[in-house]
Amino acid sequence: MFYRTLGKTNILLSAIGFGGGVFNLNKDLSMTLERAKEAAKLAVYNGINFIDMGKEYDEEFVSKVIEDVRDKVHIITRSESKDSYEMKRDINDSIKKLRVTPLVYEIMVNSLEDFKTMINNGVTDSLREAKSNGKIKFIGIFSHKTEVLEEAIKTNEFDVIMTLYNAVHRKAEEIFPLKKKYKFGFIAASPFATGILVDPKYDKNINIPGADYMSAENALKFVLSSKYVDATVIGMKTPSHIQENIKFADKKIFLTEDDRRKIAETMENFLGKDFCRMCRYCEGCLGVSIADLLRFLTIGRTYGYLDFVKWQYASFKDKIFNKNFVECEKLCPYSLPISNLLEQLNNMVR
Repeated sequence: MFYRTLGKTNILLSAIGFGGGVFNLNKDLSMTLERAKEAAKLAVYNGINFIDMGKEYDEEFVSKVIEDVRDKVHIITRSESKDSYEMKRDINDSIKKLRVTPLVYEIMVNSLEDFKTMINNGVTDSLREAKSNGKIKFIGIFSHKTEVLEEAIKTNEFDVIMTLYNAVHRKAEEIFPLKKKYKFGFIAASPFATGILVDPKYDKNINIPGADYMSAENALKFVLSSKYVDATVIGMKTPSHIQENIKFADKKIFLTEDDRRKIAETMENFLGKDFCRMCRYCEGCLGVSIADLLRFLTIGRTYGYLDFVKWQYASFKDKIFNKNFVECEKLCPYSLPISNLLEQLNNMVR
């Protein structure tokens, strides 16, 4: 496993980290403690040394998952608390449940308005106090929106910045020039764009031309070859996925900018002109996870897995019935015609 220094923290992190979302029992009813412990141990014993998670996960469950490797793994976790009191409560609660000192405790921010509210309500004061008292080691921020991260970076309060970054969603590059001055650590989330950059191979009988290029290897090469990326986080459920991803992160990857551009352009051309990049800027608009719905459209339209899409879509279709998504379209940084795309999805599964 290749290790990199996480910005000004001087902590060495493995090039890839374990995405704790796979330990979220609310999202994966098939997950068991035995399976989770097996996955965590396989990852850690093969060099992965950090797990990324958040307060919305079951921290007591994660604590049981890592009980055999607790001394070998760093924990990065986060809270959406909007004031000083709530943040102190969440930090203490996380430490009690996880039974570790978090390497990084992040604030999770969805908008500039929320960020300003948090600052005014003393959230960063609570984090600074926790850091000075040794309850946490470093302070971080996670946001889907680069305008929030730019504002946060310029406060010089944050040791670690985390956001989505991959071959088809590159808005994080807007903040990369600030890294030299502020020396923050940068962790890239969602290197596979929630799976759309990797052929999921749901049906061995389906082979779409060009799909072989859509691989974990190419997606990881793009992210890990960036000089601005210190580590990336991947959700890995199965031993085969863990071993596959580790294979591509066991050494430093050198790519020219032309090589990186080729990966991005090839993946974008395969996915088409109007695909959802899973950037989550529209998250929660009208109470619907639009990105997850549009992911189904990509899997069906581009990769050809219609049976899988019909099965998955069945529990979602009532959520978009008779809704107008014009307001949500205004939130999309890629100006996607969301209403039209959801109509395409509905027609696909009829």
